[in-house]
Amino acid sequence: NLDDLLRFDIEPSISLITQRGCPFSCYFCANDRLFDRLRQRSVEKVVEEIRHLIATHNCRNFYFHDNIISIKLPRFHQLLDQITPLGVEWFAYDDCRAEYSVEEYRHWYEAGCRVIFLGVESGSDRLLKLMNKKQTKEKIRITIRNMEAAGIEARCALLFGYPGETRETWEETRQLVEELHPAQVFVNYFVPFVGTDVFERPQDFGITEMDKEFDNHALINKDGYGIGTFSTD
Repeated sequence: NLDDLLRFDIEPSISLITQRGCPFSCYFCANDRLFDRLRQRSVEKVVEEIRHLIATHNCRNFYFHDNIISIKLPRFHQLLDQITPLGVEWFAYDDCRAEYSVEEYRHWYEAGCRVIFLGVESGSDRLLKLMNKKQTKEKIRITIRNMEAAGIEARCALLFGYPGETRETWEETRQLVEELHPAQVFVNYFVPFVGTDVFERPQDFGITEMDKEFDNHALINKDGYGIGTFSTD
């Protein structure tokens, strides 16, 4: 339902962060260098903040900006159990590694989850392996289908142009998106940001030339397009 998707963009909403860092090491991401470890706020402090925002701003729509909201599932379940009685609705970021069941996602929905933004990146198993993503096309299928069966809308991020991308791998991605038909899809042009494995070891990824003009290093520029910043073999 488009109205449900847009509610977070129209009604008063506030962003929260309950944890910083990520235990994974995707080659296109610098999180493991920005944050040397996963750091988590206590569930009690997070719930205290939500209660404060409800009381002072009458805000009942929240964006959780954690990289992967469910990364420590027992802690996440504690958070779900404590926010369920508050009657809030929320949007969060997650991935497709875990293959959670429909019943698991129903727990999220009952706690107010309405939209999950997924780092799908690609519909090609070969490319996902080159990214060190540790997820597969089948895990993506299971995740999106189970989420939607529980009533949660899926928004998906795709990464176009990663080293090793071909017409065939992009066709695999297109076909997977058409098969699953998520509520929204965002396509980002791949940029090897400073600190990522691709930037630090370009030769290992078949990169023969890289643009060091960092003004060009934007997923989407001011004109709404991605800019190629490297050449491959």
